[in-house]
Amino acid sequence: MLARQLFNRRTLDSIEQALIALRRAIELDPNYASAHALFAMISFASMLEGLNAGQANAELAISAAERAVALAPGLAEAYSARAFVRLTMQWDWSQAQADVEKALQLDPRSDGVQRRYSQHLAVVGRFHEAIVAAQAAIEIDPLDANAWSFLGAYRAMMGQFNAAHQALRQSLQLSPQSTFATFYLATSELAAGHAAQALDTNKGQQHEPRRCAVLAMAGHVLGRAEESQSALNELIARYGAVMPYLVAKAHAWRGELDSAFEWLERAYRSRDVGLCFFVRGDIELSGLRNDPRYEALLRKMNLSTRDG
Repeated sequence: MLARQLFNRRTLDSIEQALIALRRAIELDPNYASAHALFAMISFASMLEGLNAGQANAELAISAAERAVALAPGLAEAYSARAFVRLTMQWDWSQAQADVEKALQLDPRSDGVQRRYSQHLAVVGRFHEAIVAAQAAIEIDPLDANAWSFLGAYRAMMGQFNAAHQALRQSLQLSPQSTFATFYLATSELAAGHAAQALDTNKGQQHEPRRCAVLAMAGHVLGRAEESQSALNELIARYGAVMPYLVAKAHAWRGELDSAFEWLERAYRSRDVGLCFFVRGDIELSGLRNDPRYEALLRKMNLSTRDG
C-alpha cells in the first residue's frame, strides 16, 4: 500500500522509495504476487526516469513479472505487469497482447489494468483507443494521477492540445511534483505555440534531463541559440548515456534530423524504454515521420507503420 501511494506521486524520490518498500514487502512475504507485479511496473518507471537504466535492471523487472504470474495465475495485475515488461523491455508485441487480453478478461474493472492497456495501445500506435482506455481507468479511479498523465500525453500526441493541458493539469493537481506530467505539459504547450508558457511550466521540473530538454527546445523556438545549445550540451554530457531517446527528441525538435536519427539508433541499441513507449506518438518527432529512416526504425522494431 505504501509503495502504491509513493508510485502515484511520480517523483524521482517517491519512485526510489516505492522500490525500497516493495523490496521490504517481498522480503517479508516472498510469495506475495501483487508485490512482485508492482515491483516490475515501478522498475520500468525507474528506468524511464533514467534512475536505474541497463539490462540488469530490465532482467529484474522481467523476472518479477514472471514470478507474479507463476504465484497467482488468476491475478489480473500479474498478467498486466508481464504484458507491460514484454512490451517495453522485450519488445514482444504478440505475447504482450496475449497477456493484456488475459488481464482484461480477469478484471476489466481494475484501473491499473485499464491504464496499462492504454499504454499498450499507444505503443502500437492506436491512440484513439488508448484515450478510451485511459478514460476508463479514470472513471474507475478519478484520483489516479498516472492515468490523467497518460491521457494528457495521448491527447497531445493527437494534437488535441487544450484537452491535453486540462488532463495534465489535473494530474499535477493530484501529484504536483510529477516529472512526467510536468514534461508533457511543457512540451504540449511548446507544440501549441506557447513557448514562454512552456518555460514557466518547466520551472517546476525536478527531473534534470527533462528540464534540460525543454530548455533546449524552447530556446530554439524563441531564437535563443546559445541558451538552447548550452542546455542540449548539458543534456548530452550528463544524461546522454542513459537517456538517448530524450536527446533524439531535442535534436528532432530543433530540426537536426541526422543527429536525431543518430541518437534514435543509440536508443535502439541500448533498448531505451522511452523509445518503445513513445516513438509512435511523441510530438517532438513530428518532423521525422516523413523520412524513410523513421519507417525503417519502426520496421526494425517490428512496429507496423499501418497501425494507429
